[in-house]
Amino acid sequence: MASIVKRGSSFQARVTKKGHRLFQTFDTKSAARLWAAEIEGKIISGLHRDDGEARATVFKDLLKRYREQVTPTKKGAKQESRLIARLERESFSNLCLSDLRQTHFIQFRDTRLKNVRQATVRTDLAVLSSIINYARREWQIYLPENPVQLVRKPSVKNARSRVLRLQEEEYLLKALSPCSRSFNAQGRIIHGAIKPEWRWLFILATETAMRRGELLSLRWEDVHIKDSWVCARDTKNGEDRDVPLTPNATSVFKQIHAQASHESGPVFNVTGNAVNLAWRDGIARAKGLYLADCKKLGIPEDPEFLCNLTWHDLRHEAITRLAGLVSGTLELSRITGHKTLQMLQRYYNPTAKSLAKKLALSLTTRS
Repeated sequence: MASIVKRGSSFQARVTKKGHRLFQTFDTKSAARLWAAEIEGKIISGLHRDDGEARATVFKDLLKRYREQVTPTKKGAKQESRLIARLERESFSNLCLSDLRQTHFIQFRDTRLKNVRQATVRTDLAVLSSIINYARREWQIYLPENPVQLVRKPSVKNARSRVLRLQEEEYLLKALSPCSRSFNAQGRIIHGAIKPEWRWLFILATETAMRRGELLSLRWEDVHIKDSWVCARDTKNGEDRDVPLTPNATSVFKQIHAQASHESGPVFNVTGNAVNLAWRDGIARAKGLYLADCKKLGIPEDPEFLCNLTWHDLRHEAITRLAGLVSGTLELSRITGHKTLQMLQRYYNPTAKSLAKKLALSLTTRS
């Protein structure tokens, strides 16, 4: 049965029925009666769901539980763990699950958009939504709805279209040629030593469209030089992928194999962080060579030369090149590992000029 108890200026509705003991406080007696009648009706009809755990669970504790129990089982656990740890510092994390509302995440979205890119905010919201859904589905914490799913996601307007220009590639190949450290007049290191691996990795990235992690995870057992293909294990989407090799890529693997001291194990004994440092140093070297040549030849410098070029942009470049060598998007997606055409389109960046040449060649071949 239901009862209404006055507590100061508020009214507390209490419902005790079929083993359920529920209470809630309201500003008016009529609101308390209305709630009590609604709850009693749901209990009688079997539609009532107990949200006691949601009211007793602080969102920060749920985020921490997910970060410690679920995140470690995922690929990319380190990145997600850092992201969730940051979310634990947001003001909404101090609320109980039952108190989370759409407005909290709308405010979070709008504030974040002032400081970071749209894609970053979409990732934040996707992780929040995934955590709440996991709690509802796997931990059986009842919530009538997922408030994050009601929030409009920002459209991604920062899709990269940066590709590697021919002149940039030429200077990078020079800059990544093996050499020892270079010093200035004071004996300080200007540039670190360039190992053969950096040039090989650069060429393979532009020839195979493999991600940095996929290249660094290669083992000789998965490299088939004779048949010109490699198997990328433990890829981003969790599936193995067979990657055909261009003649240039096959030649690189032959060079690596000729200098290898073992027939099994890792092809590259370097870390992702080492590649990042070598890439940054290679960019600096290439710019230095370019500026020196401009000065020597008396030609104006291009302010955009090697600006805003990341290692991952090499994957964009490789996919654009491979698109001109295969017969369609299905074959291209088999090489790149993309599951949807939408994602593949973000990486395929042909120019109108290159497409015009392709059309002309196709028409010439037909005639």
